[in-house]
Amino acid sequence: MLKIKGAIFDLDGTLLDSMWLWDNVGSSYLKKLGIEPEPGLDNRFKSMSMDEAATYLKEHYGLAPSHAGIMEQIDQLVASYYDNVFKIKPGVDQLLSRLQELGVEMCVASLTNGSLVEAALARNQILHYFSGIFSCRDIGISKHEPQIYLIAQEHLGLSKTQIAVFEDAPFAIKTAKDAGFIVVGVNDPSYTENILERRQWADYFVENCDFIETLGL
Repeated sequence: MLKIKGAIFDLDGTLLDSMWLWDNVGSSYLKKLGIEPEPGLDNRFKSMSMDEAATYLKEHYGLAPSHAGIMEQIDQLVASYYDNVFKIKPGVDQLLSRLQELGVEMCVASLTNGSLVEAALARNQILHYFSGIFSCRDIGISKHEPQIYLIAQEHLGLSKTQIAVFEDAPFAIKTAKDAGFIVVGVNDPSYTENILERRQWADYFVENCDFIETLGL
């Protein structure tokens, strides 16, 4: 049974069914510019922050826009999905409601621009569950290092052993676990090839929408 006082949630692939867009965003962006992307580009981007992805595109494809310009263009490409399309994953609303009943304080730590995070959470009517939103994009960090989780931890005012980090990405699961947090791995089709690693690294692993049953809540 998961007993916690705080929870840090990833957004894409964890709360939101949105990884299907990010699975192809690098290729989609380059093709829009008339450039043929290299094989495996989108898989490479899965573990990058937006800042890292823009740097890669700038350096490897010699793009004319500035680093900031590339990020802005990608933002424009994906913003309408956060504003109008993406939905929460099955079982998420029930999980958040149950955690609220238990007095668990919750916040979000995402790779995505904070304004897009807020827009998607508000449209899906779950923004009120969270006391804070922390964006790697806005702060200028990635999830290969634990800083985003430590910032969220400070906001929650709890020890690491009192906080569960909910993540779908293998590298992020490992980062949070190595940092000393309780980790709940959330399955997403985007990372099916890494399911064994995620199971090994996470303290709990949620296959589909059975959050409450799997976590004993």
